[in-house]
Amino acid sequence: YDVFRPNSVAGMAQRLRLELGVPPDAEHPGFEIVEHLLLRPVAEDRNQKGEEGEEAVPLLAGVDRSDPYSMQLAVVFREPPAALGKHHAATYEQLVERLVAEHTPAHLGVTLHWFGDETGGKHWSTFLDCHRRFREALAAYRGPQLSGRTASPEELQLAQLRLRDARDWLLEYLLIGATYPLRDIPLPDLIVVPADSDAKIPLGYSQRGVTYRLCDHRSGDAIVTGTGKQQRKYEVQGTGGPVELPTPPVLEDVNYKIMAIRQAGNFTKLGERAAWLHTQVTLKEGVDTTLDAHIEAQILDGTLDNPRSSDARLVYHGDAVDVLVDLSQEGVQYELVDHAQPDRVLSTATVIGTGGTIGLRSLAMTEDIDLRVRARKSLDEEHAGGVIREALLDLILPLRVRASLEPQVVITGGEVLAYGGSSKLEVRDRQASATYRVWIRDAFDEVYVYDPNPAVPVVEVAVPAAGEGEEARTVRLARSEYKRWWYGPARFAATTAGTVSGTSVGFTLGPFSHDQEVIVQALKTHQYGPLDRPSVGARDTA
Repeated sequence: YDVFRPNSVAGMAQRLRLELGVPPDAEHPGFEIVEHLLLRPVAEDRNQKGEEGEEAVPLLAGVDRSDPYSMQLAVVFREPPAALGKHHAATYEQLVERLVAEHTPAHLGVTLHWFGDETGGKHWSTFLDCHRRFREALAAYRGPQLSGRTASPEELQLAQLRLRDARDWLLEYLLIGATYPLRDIPLPDLIVVPADSDAKIPLGYSQRGVTYRLCDHRSGDAIVTGTGKQQRKYEVQGTGGPVELPTPPVLEDVNYKIMAIRQAGNFTKLGERAAWLHTQVTLKEGVDTTLDAHIEAQILDGTLDNPRSSDARLVYHGDAVDVLVDLSQEGVQYELVDHAQPDRVLSTATVIGTGGTIGLRSLAMTEDIDLRVRARKSLDEEHAGGVIREALLDLILPLRVRASLEPQVVITGGEVLAYGGSSKLEVRDRQASATYRVWIRDAFDEVYVYDPNPAVPVVEVAVPAAGEGEEARTVRLARSEYKRWWYGPARFAATTAGTVSGTSVGFTLGPFSHDQEVIVQALKTHQYGPLDRPSVGARDTA
């Protein structure tokens, strides 16, 4: 018969059903037959061998026979219900023993088992579940081999683990021998953990009835934290599928071994059996993305009494800033980057963390930008060839930059006009993010400077000769006090808006009946919050 078909029935089982009068449509005949040969080791059991320096564990312990697999059958019957009485149960058991002996081929040894659900646990139901899982796992394991179907390495690995796990349960249930936990459970050899954070080590498969315990990689002692009632061991119970083994907070790079402990069961004389999983897990402290940092500059919103690190700062066009990172991690590399383009480095140099506060110097800033701090921690020699972790700190640092003062201001309509004449002014190489406004006022007598060697800053205007017999001359006017920020000089009035043309902005001035002083104002509107998020308010600077 085809062992891989779920409803396959062996000839011996069919004969026993007929002899016992089991109806053809019965949900279950009340017995199962297990061939020991199907429980023999498979190729992957070589993974149970210990690594160098590790204690070896047997594939099967407590075995009575030199060969527990060949020419052996196990026939498992459900115990008669207690309600039938001891006499009926004894008669039924004698009948079963005689029928099993009659219908077992002479060259086979047979062991008869009786399992019940009424006393001492659900042994019959548990056995049925184990046998079913074993048959399904055997079909999944051998199916690709027999059909020629190509299976992924992950599928093959999971299939062999499930098969060996289900087989080991049957070996113990049928008293054939005691098994040890599987040692080739898939584990990552390296996990990167944020600083001062708990970790969870993923086990790709776990066995039911097996405890997985976190241990020191050198001494083998269980990892324990706390004392008394607060004492905690780090372990997890197997489920028959993937599980996660918790760890203490990672304060530094650490290596762990994992001990698998099979609990003492009802079907073996041996107690707990333990084995080390092959993979040693290394936890590397990654970068702490929760560190605080701030820009050393003026607060954009001057109404804030207690500004936060994430509140926008304001600097002049072309200024560099210092960003201070508090409690930097020792050995971690830090640099400034653009939040919108993290590959764009904005710091003049990479700075190594010291465990305290470090400063990062930016390049000259010319436009509003959101800064981030990128942290990178290099691997040690064992894991050379990459980085253990690279991440941006959680904090976004808005930096706002005033308008540039570099655009050139040119009078294109003449600086000397006839009475009632007009002129034109042009702002060339304008800054796209800025707007411009022209302010004018009458030039009063007190602003004229007649000393050819003035002691104050002046604006000189070359006045051509008005006619024959007259000479050209230079008129000097005291320059209004200059500041990098707009302060609203007295008596100046704004003109109409300019006209943008390409990289220039043009203004028409006049007509005038008096000499005029002209000031050009550059303005920008700055968003308080990050540029890639809805605005939470803005401020104009000039």
